[in-house]
Amino acid sequence: MASRSRAIVERTRSRALLLRRTLVGEADVLVSLFTEAKGVLSVAARGARRPTSKLGALEPIHTLRVTFELRPGAEVGKLVDAELATPRLRATSESERLDASFRALGWVSRISSPLEPDPRAFGVVESLLDALDAEAPARARLLLASTGLQLLDALGYGLELDACVSCSTPCPEGSSAMIDPARGGLVCRACGGARLLVRGPLRRGLSSLARGDLEGIDRSLGEDGERALLEIVETAIAAHAAPARSRR
Repeated sequence: MASRSRAIVERTRSRALLLRRTLVGEADVLVSLFTEAKGVLSVAARGARRPTSKLGALEPIHTLRVTFELRPGAEVGKLVDAELATPRLRATSESERLDASFRALGWVSRISSPLEPDPRAFGVVESLLDALDAEAPARARLLLASTGLQLLDALGYGLELDACVSCSTPCPEGSSAMIDPARGGLVCRACGGARLLVRGPLRRGLSSLARGDLEGIDRSLGEDGERALLEIVETAIAAHAAPARSRR
């Protein structure tokens, strides 16, 4: 029976991002990872805090290359090794870059279902971290908002910004509209409307950010407009956080 149990262990090597780590006992760490191969998962890193451990590369924001083992039905796997694959030193050295990085990783924890791999979502988050490591930090807010919209889309929660999600009536380009993130986008008055009213320039900004087009943002929006865009993205993320994932 023991040999059969060992035979069904699945070993995987993958790129990964650290979401959370919890110290356990004197030397172990319980780690939550966002992996390219298996999505979000928890693994036990036994002895990771010992100086001789092969698991010392468990740092956030940098991309890791990890090997882990999973047993069918088990809630926690075993981390076999971890090494640094893509360091991002600038992203960890300035507060604005750091805050944006942790915010995006927090979104992954909130809206990703365990063990549901999505290479596109992984790529979206990696691209943000790469940009935060290279771009001027003044663009961090727009980069983050764009990432949030693309992450929602990759996970099946993308916002419809051109027509009512209920009756499919098109909304004229540049017009203000009501958005219900939980229902998936615009809701016209005939279908009940929504509490969140988005003015035309902000709606255009959302559409540009959803395409990854930061240059399409109306510069007249200023910092207040950028904050408003990010708040809308946060509202959409919150609508699909952990308790709501069963709708997927």
